[in-house]
Amino acid sequence: MKDRPRCLLVCQAGEGVGLGHLMRSIVAANALQQWCGAHIFFLVQGLGIDKQLLTNFSSQCIAPQQDLNEAISKHAHLFSANVLVLDLYGPSVPHSFPKLLFGLRELQVRLIAIDALPGCLYLLDLLFVPSFLEPTLGEQPAKKLVFGWDCFLPNVQAQTRIATTNKKVLVLTGGSDTTFLGGIWPTLLNDNLPATAEVDWVTGPFAAAPHWPTQSRIEIHNHHSPRGLAHLMCQAGYALTVYGVSFYELLYFGVPTVVFSPYGTKDNVEMHALKSEGVALVANSAAHAIELLRTLMLDTALSSTLSNRAKAKMITSGGKRLADEVSILLTQK
Repeated sequence: MKDRPRCLLVCQAGEGVGLGHLMRSIVAANALQQWCGAHIFFLVQGLGIDKQLLTNFSSQCIAPQQDLNEAISKHAHLFSANVLVLDLYGPSVPHSFPKLLFGLRELQVRLIAIDALPGCLYLLDLLFVPSFLEPTLGEQPAKKLVFGWDCFLPNVQAQTRIATTNKKVLVLTGGSDTTFLGGIWPTLLNDNLPATAEVDWVTGPFAAAPHWPTQSRIEIHNHHSPRGLAHLMCQAGYALTVYGVSFYELLYFGVPTVVFSPYGTKDNVEMHALKSEGVALVANSAAHAIELLRTLMLDTALSSTLSNRAKAKMITSGGKRLADEVSILLTQK
């Protein structure tokens, strides 16, 4: 590659979407800079985005109601992009997206999607799926599909988990907490965990304030919209989390974890597979998650087993794998 690639990264974030797409797009951008020498421009659709997250990149934020097609076309032209990386929230992909992508493809722009892009896969040069499961696409696939345990994009640097036998519990309900577990879990945690438990509760930037019990028998600390979770994960003895990007960050650090998907049947396949992999305890309800967490905290051998299995799976971040795949694309005619 004689010329440095010019990568336009597009993602969505904010209320109802959360921060997962943005955070893993930032991981992807850092990897493309480091391993491909790429010039990066970020286009983020969403409100209330912390601009500090994007200080290392040129960027533009647009409102949810703005025309995403028009914005991508405009910035791809202004930035002279030859690589487009999309990490979009599936239900929000515009119906007219294929027409946009076809036009960019005609201009020799390499098209890459992270995770999903319904109705547009046949136009992609690469579908990069942060999953250990082969996706069921149900449509004509991209030119190349990549997935596996080496494809996750956790937002971690060189932090090492602090070896701990304490009762610190990290609780993550997502950037928006769309099912309002903040109205359920605090009381259940207070009523069921060992009295020595110390809970670090993270309230996402788009989440409603949790309902704390009027009288607490355990120690609960609220962290409102912290800039990064790695420091909390490093110190956690255990974790309780909704299924999403942060779950895999917890596995990377080897934190014994209970995972729960509050989104109906959306993640049933993944939940079943995770149970088989034995890297975390998988809950089938909000109350069951608390039961499993208590079991985990009282079983040292189980906690150690989950931690070791998780670390064995999450040996590397997928950033390098993504950068390698992009490099291959750019050397092909």
